[in-house]
Amino acid sequence: MIKRYSLIVLILVVIACSKKENTNLQVKKVPDIPVEVKTELAISGKLVKYIRTEGIAKAFRKSPVIFFRNGYLVKMIYREGQKVKKGELIAQLENEQQAIQLAESKAALVKAITEFAAKTGDQNEALKLLNNNNNSFDKENYNTNLDSLARDILSGKKRAETLMAHSGLSQAYTAYKRALLEYNKTKFFASFDGIIGNIGVREGEYVTAGAPVCWLYDLSKIKIEVEVLENEAPLIKVGNPCEVTFSALKNKTFKGTIYDKNVAINDETHTLRLTVLLKNHTVGISPGMNAQVKIIVESEGETLLVPKKAVLERDGRFLVFVVRDSVANWCYITPGENNDQYIQVLDSEFHLKAGEPVIVDGQFTLAHGAKVKIIHLK
Repeated sequence: MIKRYSLIVLILVVIACSKKENTNLQVKKVPDIPVEVKTELAISGKLVKYIRTEGIAKAFRKSPVIFFRNGYLVKMIYREGQKVKKGELIAQLENEQQAIQLAESKAALVKAITEFAAKTGDQNEALKLLNNNNNSFDKENYNTNLDSLARDILSGKKRAETLMAHSGLSQAYTAYKRALLEYNKTKFFASFDGIIGNIGVREGEYVTAGAPVCWLYDLSKIKIEVEVLENEAPLIKVGNPCEVTFSALKNKTFKGTIYDKNVAINDETHTLRLTVLLKNHTVGISPGMNAQVKIIVESEGETLLVPKKAVLERDGRFLVFVVRDSVANWCYITPGENNDQYIQVLDSEFHLKAGEPVIVDGQFTLAHGAKVKIIHLK
């Protein structure tokens, strides 16, 4: 009996101790462990937008090397890819006949000048004409009104012109100018500095009037015609900077600007044509290359910006987690425009300010008021 009683007492003591121990365990509190997050700062600045489009590279200007008469090509001074200076001869047709006519007309002009000087006794005027200095012919002193011209001649006001006509000087000068024009049609001179390309006729081959022998390209600058959507057009102004890349030129980015902007939207495509201009310092860009253009457009004034990767959408509303005193706080925002990196904040319920850290990594499972530890701060 005593043994049984002792056993019961022992069991009761063990149960009592066990309850006390459990009570002590329940009182102990596990400390909160901060969640590790990465942050970036909200900033104040202009939102930079990028409007992307594509186009084809073209020479800033180009000119066909053409002749206005038929004939055989006797000189092709340059090869493709060679540089030419303004005023240099590029190509020439056979011109023996034109050279003879020019020489004959020049001799006739000299004779007419001599006779004119003999009749007028003005040797100085004859020398001026002979040396191609400024003279009455070059200044086009003739009146286009024939009635007025006739009155001036009859009244003696056009004595010099009358003497020139009687002496044959006017006719000789006109014939000389015509012969010189025909002679010059056999030669083509560069109208600007450039590079020769697309040669289609070689020396000794026959040239048809109006058909290009080759082309002269000005590659000091490159222009690219692109199209943008009509809702993007108002954002773009002449002078906006651009970044241009080419499929054929890997790992190279060229700086350019909007050179001109069309005034009319295409009513079929609802796009606007722009011309992008960039310098071609190394002449590494060739006409015909495919170009990818990124037009840079800034907002009018400074605004509050947050990283795009910081913004979450919950229940149709946008929010960011702003860290204050090591606590993550929900901050609902009203977003505006955005680019690849940032979103414009038009308004916020938690009075978000520039310079405050917002969580960009680790925020997807966070709750409002959670303790956090910043492991990366920009």
